[in-house]
Amino acid sequence: MTTRSQTTQTKRPNVETTPLWGYSVDNEEGERLSDWAAINHLKLIYDAKQGGTFKSGRWGTTKSPDLCFVSENPNGLPLTVNREIKNPFPRNQHLPITVTIDLIIPTIDKHIMPRWNLRKAAWPEYSKYIDDDINRIEPIPHNYGRFINLIKTATKKSISRGHRHTKYERDGKEINADKLIAYLMRNVLNPHKTTSTVFHLNNRDANRKLNLIVQGTKLMNDDAPKYLGIKLDRTLTYNQHLEDVKNKLKTRNNIISKLAGTS
Repeated sequence: MTTRSQTTQTKRPNVETTPLWGYSVDNEEGERLSDWAAINHLKLIYDAKQGGTFKSGRWGTTKSPDLCFVSENPNGLPLTVNREIKNPFPRNQHLPITVTIDLIIPTIDKHIMPRWNLRKAAWPEYSKYIDDDINRIEPIPHNYGRFINLIKTATKKSISRGHRHTKYERDGKEINADKLIAYLMRNVLNPHKTTSTVFHLNNRDANRKLNLIVQGTKLMNDDAPKYLGIKLDRTLTYNQHLEDVKNKLKTRNNIISKLAGTS
């Protein structure tokens, strides 16, 4: 057993200590193991909801003799680990455990709750429906339910209601977390194969070179790049410039057409 590895698996059936791994009593061996983990900056991976990992067929008890510790990253935080207890093997009292050390994207099942979209509401239609039918309801406490039904009916007729879809999609197909991670890893920026280019309306600024360093490597400048990567930033857009150029060309084309017609 070494503390240099990212994970350390211990099997001490006689260790019973502290509620950290599911025991209500302490003993000397358990306290030593707890101190050892604290000294070596190791984090115990244990979830009380998963239960124990050893089910005694003779005594009918459940214990946790199999403990998993992980080391810390440079920021002092434990590594991302997913520990899962599987179904028992036939004629075996020990439950198998799988420990996954990787980038884990948890899947959260969100309850789909339709919401009213007030921005797309047809308020004139809503007001007209209320005004046309409100006079039919006599203003007495007994008709309060009819008034509420009128409001609900007008709302359903004039205000759209729905929910957003929160699935990852690419090319029209749903992908899971593993494929999403693989897709992102394939598109990681390689500084040795990346060049930078300046595009500017001013020729003087367009000729300058950028001093960009990515992962400790300086990017080379290329005046004629073969592939242009677009940074997804809303502030970096040429939409307004393209609209201005379009309007100028349209005006000049009209002038040229008129001059050509008078000749």
